[in-house]
Amino acid sequence: MPTPGQLWGEIRQLGYVIPDGTLERAIADFDNAAKLNPADAVIYHARGIEYIAKGDLKAALADLDKTVQLDAKRAGVYFARGRARFYASDYARAAADFETALQRDANLYIALWLHLARKHGGLDDADELLERETRRIRGGWPSP
Repeated sequence: MPTPGQLWGEIRQLGYVIPDGTLERAIADFDNAAKLNPADAVIYHARGIEYIAKGDLKAALADLDKTVQLDAKRAGVYFARGRARFYASDYARAAADFETALQRDANLYIALWLHLARKHGGLDDADELLERETRRIRGGWPSP
């Protein structure tokens, strides 16, 4: 049976949009969940995503770093942390996270974020990388 933190995290990963005024309540709920189960990586992952939505990148990165410490296997953790680093203009570290995520999940959406991080970071091989990953993955864009 999944924990409430796991369920909420999965809902957020599926793109559920939180109505206005509930973001702070969601973060507070995750605060309480983390106190009850401090070893649940999904709680920190989901709260990190909420902090990204709020624009609090420092808090997002703290939670996503904690998530990596607790569970370094899932691509989504590195993808989320890469996005937080990208938004913080830390393109080299964002690219490293996107590369790790791409190794765990061959996904063109992640390859696109990697391309953007490398492009913004001034790395000359960004276009070549996107073309190579597109061929490697041999898939299409994720369907809605």
